[in-house]
Amino acid sequence: MKPKLLHKIIACPYCKSGLKVKGEIATCVKCKRDFMHLNGVLCLLTDEDKNKYTEFLSSPSGSYMVKEFKIASRLFRTLRYIFGADFVPIKRLKKFTKSFSSREIILDVGGGNQGLGENIINLDIFPFNKVKIIGVGENLPCLDESFDGCICDSVIEHVQSPKAVVGEIYRVLKKNGRAFFVIPFIITYHAYPNDYQRYTKEGLKILFDKFSDVQIGVYRGPSVALVNFFSDYISMFSFTKNTKVYLIIKGIVTLLTFPIKFLDLLLIHNKNTHRVAHCLYAICRK
Repeated sequence: MKPKLLHKIIACPYCKSGLKVKGEIATCVKCKRDFMHLNGVLCLLTDEDKNKYTEFLSSPSGSYMVKEFKIASRLFRTLRYIFGADFVPIKRLKKFTKSFSSREIILDVGGGNQGLGENIINLDIFPFNKVKIIGVGENLPCLDESFDGCICDSVIEHVQSPKAVVGEIYRVLKKNGRAFFVIPFIITYHAYPNDYQRYTKEGLKILFDKFSDVQIGVYRGPSVALVNFFSDYISMFSFTKNTKVYLIIKGIVTLLTFPIKFLDLLLIHNKNTHRVAHCLYAICRK
């Protein structure tokens, strides 16, 4: 995405007014606060959020998250998808992104280093590769009604205020804009850098009650949930306090059991799959 186009939609995280970018400095046109680049990425955090997330990222789980995302090359992600506890029977996210034209702009909240398209802007709390804006979901540094679509893939469980994130996504969406959420249900604890909640279908209807139309379904099925849970369950018998040892055992068990996940090709069509689904999805229209 061209920098000039990006500069037209970013906003001050304090007052939500536009920013004037000159060189490495972005200045709010209203409150006159200045914002700098961090590793080449514009950092649009309030001082409070900066302190909060600096503490998060310096924690053991935060450091692990940063390290994992940095080494997560396309080959690494492909191998992990094939041999790991991950499988999406129906590529709904890909279908969602393909439903937008190249001129329509999509915001990926918490997108990490994944690149889903030239018209998709990655926002995250760390300047990973392919991140265009450093910001937080609870306080998106973007102008009102500036995006045609939004993606929030497996982020809701990691934030303290899910309702605030959903409200911010609603705010930055244009009228009739659409958002795609992936939300975990039957999944083991995973701190990136923290892990706070899970949602049922009924819970998601309440979470997304601002939207005019909400479609909810199964994203990852019960077989993925089983492989994920069983690998953690077996690893517990090591009684180790060493995270690396725990993860090695978990990886070995996953490698031995991963073919089970492909049963979701059948189970995804069962109307009761949502009862034990690994993840749910929601497509919400403003």
